[in-house]
Amino acid sequence: MNAGVRAGEGMLNTAMQLDATIIASTNRGKISEYSILLSQAALWGRVTDLLHRGGEPPGQETGESYLENAVSKARHACEQFDTPAIGDDGGIEVSSLGGIPGLRTARFTRAHGGPVEAMRALAQRAGLVAPAPPSATQRVSPTVTATAHCAVALSLPDGRIFTGASTIEGALQWPPLPDGPGLFPLFRGAPPWDAGAEVLLHRASAFESLLQDIQANATSRPP
Repeated sequence: MNAGVRAGEGMLNTAMQLDATIIASTNRGKISEYSILLSQAALWGRVTDLLHRGGEPPGQETGESYLENAVSKARHACEQFDTPAIGDDGGIEVSSLGGIPGLRTARFTRAHGGPVEAMRALAQRAGLVAPAPPSATQRVSPTVTATAHCAVALSLPDGRIFTGASTIEGALQWPPLPDGPGLFPLFRGAPPWDAGAEVLLHRASAFESLLQDIQANATSRPP
């Protein structure tokens, strides 16, 4: 297993022990990544997800930050089933484009008909590939600076919220890799980024940050 997904190790001594945890997502790729992360420690209990529980899927990401969206998703699932729930939000930000698609990554992807078309549209806007029809004034760049973001939240039925977040520096490159979630085949992170990892580094790092928050505050944070 890739070293980037060992985030749950070392958490067995925490004061928190959950009977069950719901992954607040119906996205199969995201469910797979969080299933791997949650399997690293016993504290999560029985792990399920909204897809298999038949729960109402998360709504549109309307928050002003990745963390706000992650908390909203986690709280929504927690309230549906009265069970601890983990939600996350993330995206890619292209600095030369003012940070887009950023918080609107999912909407950008849907608006262009799916990841393949959205990656080409983003690459064209960023100057990685020539527009169609080609423009004599637009230069094509080999790479464009970008950052990958992820925020994750754990919502408990007693009202407590624990959070984590990460930012990975990197660049967009064309052509995209053949595999990967969403727009991430375009993204090449700085080492130790591994595009072939079972869990991408921005998500594993955010989860590690969540575990640190739990470890530090599980017994002291009031409901």
